[in-house]
Amino acid sequence: MPRYDTYGSSRADLGVPFREFDPNLIEAIAPQILPVVPVTKQAATMSVITRESTLKRVDVKRAANGAYNRIEIEGKDKSYACEEYALEGRVDDRKRAFYQNDFDLEAETRDAIRAKLEMEWDIRVATAVFNTTTWPSGTAALFTDNSGSPWSTVATGIIGQVIAAKEKHRENTGIMPNALIIGAGSLQYC
Repeated sequence: MPRYDTYGSSRADLGVPFREFDPNLIEAIAPQILPVVPVTKQAATMSVITRESTLKRVDVKRAANGAYNRIEIEGKDKSYACEEYALEGRVDDRKRAFYQNDFDLEAETRDAIRAKLEMEWDIRVATAVFNTTTWPSGTAALFTDNSGSPWSTVATGIIGQVIAAKEKHRENTGIMPNALIIGAGSLQYC
């Protein structure tokens, strides 16, 4: 049985450090689901053109007297508050010298910080997306409750549930969704 508590000899021929887990294998979905929007203020209120204003149906036919119908754009004030997330990694000369023949400690520390920040960002996004507060139930809901037919049941029509959810979203927003966001627990049944 191998021992992991000893310091091995350098293998410069490999060109990369050995890892028990490669942080580059983490596929962050947060930037795709809730991308970062650069803002100049940490917290503010801004006017947003509403979805309803954009998607509201109107009569576009010209009247007999030559007049045209008119529309008005409506906006709502929305507020935001940013929170700062960060990490730092300490690299001292002694530790840098200790690992100098094995890997670049500064680069590895940088990559570990990036991976940890992305992983925590993904967890925050998943927590926001996968809850019924974000997608409340009700008449204008974007959330389709299929709890009576879980995907772990062989007889469940998963494709039918996805099609119904897409239609519900289209009915309530006017836009056909272009992505399916599901948790890892449900993904195993697809």
